[in-house]
Amino acid sequence: MKWDPFGKSYLEISNKDLDTALRCVAAVREAVGDGVDLLIECHGRFNTYTALRIAKELEQYKVMLMEEPCPPDNLAVLAEIRAVKAVFAKYNMTQYDLYPPMHGIGLAEAESPYPDENASYKFESGMCVNSDISIWGHPAGSNRIEEGFVITENGPESITPFIRELVAKGV
Repeated sequence: MKWDPFGKSYLEISNKDLDTALRCVAAVREAVGDGVDLLIECHGRFNTYTALRIAKELEQYKVMLMEEPCPPDNLAVLAEIRAVKAVFAKYNMTQYDLYPPMHGIGLAEAESPYPDENASYKFESGMCVNSDISIWGHPAGSNRIEEGFVITENGPESITPFIRELVAKGV
Protein backbone atom coordinates (compact mmCIF):
# COMPACT_ATOMS: atom_id res chain seq x y z
CA MET A 1 0.00 0.00 0.00
CA LYS A 2 1.56 3.32 -1.09
CA TRP A 3 0.57 6.92 -0.28
CA ASP A 4 1.86 10.35 0.78
CA PRO A 5 0.78 11.35 4.31
CA PHE A 6 2.74 14.63 4.45
CA GLY A 7 0.23 17.19 3.16
CA LYS A 8 1.81 20.44 1.95
CA SER A 9 5.11 20.11 3.87
CA TYR A 10 8.13 21.06 1.79
CA LEU A 11 11.85 20.71 2.71
CA GLU A 12 11.00 20.72 6.43
CA ILE A 13 8.01 19.52 8.42
CA SER A 14 6.57 21.04 11.59
CA ASN A 15 6.07 18.88 14.67
CA LYS A 16 2.30 19.28 14.25
CA ASP A 17 2.38 18.13 10.60
CA LEU A 18 4.71 15.25 11.42
CA ASP A 19 2.38 14.12 14.21
CA THR A 20 -0.56 14.27 11.78
CA ALA A 21 1.34 12.18 9.22
CA LEU A 22 2.39 9.64 11.85
CA ARG A 23 -1.18 9.29 13.13
CA CYS A 24 -2.24 8.56 9.54
CA VAL A 25 0.46 5.90 9.12
CA ALA A 26 -0.42 4.40 12.52
CA ALA A 27 -4.11 4.20 11.57
CA VAL A 28 -3.31 2.49 8.27
CA ARG A 29 -0.90 0.04 9.95
CA GLU A 30 -3.54 -0.81 12.56
CA ALA A 31 -6.23 -1.26 9.88
CA VAL A 32 -4.20 -3.50 7.53
CA GLY A 33 -2.01 -5.32 10.06
CA ASP A 34 1.61 -6.41 9.65
CA GLY A 35 0.87 -8.58 6.61
CA VAL A 36 0.62 -5.61 4.24
CA ASP A 37 3.70 -3.66 3.12
CA LEU A 38 3.51 0.10 3.63
CA LEU A 39 5.29 2.34 1.14
CA ILE A 40 5.49 6.04 1.95
CA GLU A 41 5.86 8.44 -1.00
CA CYS A 42 7.74 11.69 -0.37
CA HIS A 43 7.94 13.09 -3.93
CA GLY A 44 11.58 14.19 -3.47
CA ARG A 45 10.66 17.21 -1.38
CA PHE A 46 12.48 16.99 1.97
CA ASN A 47 15.97 18.07 2.97
CA THR A 48 18.20 15.35 4.39
CA TYR A 49 17.70 16.25 8.05
CA THR A 50 13.92 16.17 7.68
CA ALA A 51 13.95 12.94 5.65
CA LEU A 52 16.09 11.23 8.30
CA ARG A 53 13.86 12.57 11.07
CA ILE A 54 10.76 11.21 9.31
CA ALA A 55 12.44 7.85 8.58
CA LYS A 56 13.35 7.39 12.24
CA GLU A 57 9.73 8.04 13.26
CA LEU A 58 8.35 5.69 10.59
CA GLU A 59 10.44 2.73 11.79
CA GLN A 60 7.91 1.91 14.52
CA TYR A 61 5.28 1.21 11.81
CA LYS A 62 7.48 -1.26 9.88
CA VAL A 63 7.40 0.80 6.69
CA MET A 64 8.96 -1.20 3.86
CA LEU A 65 9.98 1.78 1.72
CA MET A 66 10.19 5.55 2.01
CA GLU A 67 10.28 6.49 -1.68
CA GLU A 68 12.32 9.46 -2.92
CA PRO A 69 12.60 11.41 0.33
CA CYS A 70 15.04 13.98 -1.18
CA PRO A 71 15.43 15.52 -4.64
CA PRO A 72 18.08 13.66 -6.65
CA ASP A 73 19.46 16.70 -8.50
CA ASN A 74 22.72 17.69 -6.77
CA LEU A 75 25.06 14.84 -7.66
CA ALA A 76 28.21 16.27 -6.02
CA VAL A 77 26.64 16.56 -2.59
CA LEU A 78 24.82 13.26 -3.04
CA ALA A 79 28.19 11.61 -3.73
CA GLU A 80 29.65 13.09 -0.53
CA ILE A 81 26.67 12.02 1.56
CA ARG A 82 26.74 8.56 -0.06
CA ALA A 83 30.42 8.23 0.87
CA VAL A 84 29.66 8.96 4.53
CA LYS A 85 26.65 6.63 4.43
CA ALA A 86 28.81 3.90 2.84
CA VAL A 87 31.16 3.93 5.83
CA PHE A 88 28.21 3.45 8.17
CA ALA A 89 26.90 0.63 5.96
CA LYS A 90 30.32 -1.06 5.74
CA TYR A 91 30.43 -1.36 9.52
CA ASN A 92 26.72 -2.28 9.91
CA MET A 93 25.96 0.98 11.70
CA THR A 94 23.35 2.62 9.45
CA GLN A 95 20.75 2.60 12.21
CA TYR A 96 22.97 4.98 14.22
CA ASP A 97 23.45 7.53 11.40
CA LEU A 98 20.57 9.97 11.91
CA TYR A 99 21.65 13.45 10.89
CA PRO A 100 22.95 15.32 7.85
CA PRO A 101 26.71 15.99 7.77
CA MET A 102 26.47 19.75 8.36
CA HIS A 103 24.38 22.27 10.31
CA GLY A 104 24.36 25.90 11.31
CA ILE A 105 25.78 27.17 14.60
CA GLY A 106 23.65 29.54 16.64
CA LEU A 107 21.72 29.63 19.88
CA ALA A 108 20.39 26.09 19.44
CA GLU A 109 22.55 22.95 19.55
CA ALA A 110 22.02 22.44 15.83
CA GLU A 111 20.00 24.76 13.66
CA SER A 112 19.35 25.81 10.12
CA PRO A 113 20.89 25.84 7.65
CA TYR A 114 21.20 22.09 7.17
CA PRO A 115 23.17 21.98 3.91
CA ASP A 116 22.53 18.76 2.08
CA GLU A 117 21.89 17.56 -1.44
CA ASN A 118 18.77 19.74 -1.52
CA ALA A 119 20.31 23.03 -0.40
CA SER A 120 19.50 25.96 -2.67
CA TYR A 121 20.93 28.81 -0.57
CA LYS A 122 24.46 30.20 -0.62
CA PHE A 123 26.90 30.45 2.24
CA GLU A 124 27.52 34.08 3.11
CA SER A 125 30.41 35.76 4.88
CA GLY A 126 29.84 35.69 8.64
CA MET A 127 27.82 32.45 8.71
CA CYS A 128 28.98 29.73 11.07
CA VAL A 129 28.51 26.02 10.38
CA ASN A 130 29.63 22.69 11.83
CA SER A 131 30.53 19.69 9.75
CA ASP A 132 29.95 16.55 11.74
CA ILE A 133 29.73 12.81 11.76
CA SER A 134 27.28 11.58 14.38
CA ILE A 135 26.55 8.16 15.81
CA TRP A 136 23.36 8.07 17.88
CA GLY A 137 21.85 5.25 19.92
CA HIS A 138 24.73 2.77 19.64
CA PRO A 139 24.78 0.29 22.55
CA ALA A 140 28.34 1.40 23.40
CA GLY A 141 27.26 5.06 23.45
CA SER A 142 26.61 7.98 21.15
CA ASN A 143 29.26 10.26 19.69
CA ARG A 144 29.61 13.26 17.43
CA ILE A 145 32.82 14.61 15.94
CA GLU A 146 32.38 18.19 14.77
CA GLU A 147 34.53 20.89 13.28
CA GLY A 148 33.23 24.46 13.30
CA PHE A 149 33.80 26.94 10.50
CA VAL A 150 33.16 30.63 9.96
CA ILE A 151 32.47 31.56 6.36
CA THR A 152 34.71 34.45 5.22
CA GLU A 153 35.08 36.34 1.95
CA ASN A 154 37.98 33.93 1.20
CA GLY A 155 36.11 30.75 2.10
CA PRO A 156 35.65 28.69 5.29
CA GLU A 157 38.07 29.04 8.20
CA SER A 158 38.14 26.48 11.00
CA ILE A 159 37.20 27.84 14.42
CA THR A 160 38.01 24.50 16.05
CA PRO A 161 41.34 23.40 14.51
CA PHE A 162 42.19 21.36 17.62
CA ILE A 163 39.45 18.86 16.68
CA ARG A 164 41.13 18.16 13.32
CA GLU A 165 44.51 17.77 15.08
CA LEU A 166 43.04 15.22 17.53
CA VAL A 167 41.37 13.24 14.74
CA ALA A 168 44.64 13.22 12.76
CA LYS A 169 46.38 11.76 15.84
CA GLY A 170 43.68 9.09 16.20
CA VAL A 171 42.44 10.41 19.54
